[in-house]
Amino acid sequence: MASKTSLHTSRSTDGDRPVDSLPRVVTIAGRRVGPGEPAYLVAEAGVNHNGDVGTAKRMIEVAKRAGADAIKFQSFQAAEMCDMELTETKDVEGVTGGTKSSYEMYKSLELSPWAHERLFATAREVGITLFTSVFDAGMVGCLAGLGTPAFKISSGDVTHLPLVRRAAAAGRPVIISTGLSTLEEVAEAVACCRDAGNEDVVLLQCTSAYPPADDEVNLNAMATLREAFGVPVGLSDHTVGIEVALAAVAMGACMIEKHFTLDTAMPGPDQKLSLDPDGFAKLVSGVRRIERARGSSVKAPTAGERACLVESRRGLFAARDIAAGEVITGEMVRILKPCKGIEPKHLETVIGRTAQRDIKRMEPIGWSDV
Repeated sequence: MASKTSLHTSRSTDGDRPVDSLPRVVTIAGRRVGPGEPAYLVAEAGVNHNGDVGTAKRMIEVAKRAGADAIKFQSFQAAEMCDMELTETKDVEGVTGGTKSSYEMYKSLELSPWAHERLFATAREVGITLFTSVFDAGMVGCLAGLGTPAFKISSGDVTHLPLVRRAAAAGRPVIISTGLSTLEEVAEAVACCRDAGNEDVVLLQCTSAYPPADDEVNLNAMATLREAFGVPVGLSDHTVGIEVALAAVAMGACMIEKHFTLDTAMPGPDQKLSLDPDGFAKLVSGVRRIERARGSSVKAPTAGERACLVESRRGLFAARDIAAGEVITGEMVRILKPCKGIEPKHLETVIGRTAQRDIKRMEPIGWSDV
């Protein structure tokens, strides 16, 4: 059962009319994430480094050039992740040299504390934000010591409330992917953060399939999460291509997390559904264009429209010569471009009035003329 603080009341009153308040804005390494801010684009490097620190460093450099706001890795200790005696095997496309146990797979992809230190240093040199998904309390402590600006909780750990609590208590923003979860389970995780004194939560709609079917992405769930918890909401995207991520931004996603690799032909479980550097650069370009196109909520002619307004609209013109003193009838008037003189919406007001001067055929009719 969700705790009493699990659901955020995102409605206030304006007089006697209820209105929705905007979700809070979260700051990650000085960058504001939330409504009204540019979408925060995270290159999810994950384990696509295949356990090689040199590859991970190159990924940081290339992600920066591609326009990512942040790059994210995964921080785990294999012994804390899965049963070392588990007989299950996973085909990891050659990462560990063939089909190995789950423990062996994760062990081959571990990044040591020393490796993390080097990666944070590289990120600072390059000028890109780095944070990671954490999978155990020990890595939370390690990363806090290295100055991580945020923690990510993976979909599989939404119900691992001891881990969520430990990350939240470290006092950094907590980003939670919500794949596999019910709304009640998300509520428990959010309540866990708030009970630890941390209101800086970002929720990502996610479908934990690789890749998911289009009809299982459920972008509309972003609105459900936003309304229920009053926090910035985005998408952790496992689909192939950039179309779904672009649609999410058009629907108001504040953060997009997209798998990223140096080369989709590299071995590894996530490489094929990841974006290469060119693909990520196209995502960045597309997102920024969509943000410009979203524009303002004010419905009024734009500067570009005002420049062609007269030519595009119509006005009232004399269909024939009209002598001063004549009563104007419908047959005496034509509605033509450009919009000079009286607007067509006033036609019925003009009919029946008396011409105040001689009006030549095809001359616009103004208010001073009738």
